[in-house]
Amino acid sequence: MINKAFNRRTKSDYDTYVSYDKAEVEEMFTEMKEFIVEIKRVLKP
Repeated sequence: MINKAFNRRTKSDYDTYVSYDKAEVEEMFTEMKEFIVEIKRVLKP
């Protein structure tokens, strides 16, 4: 997931034009929420 996020960020920063469809954005949003939950779980004392 981190590699996919990095690649998408790089593409968005350096490509001339980038477009994501609704399904891609929804997938990224779900992954981001799951990642945050996992980070909170790991950091919890």
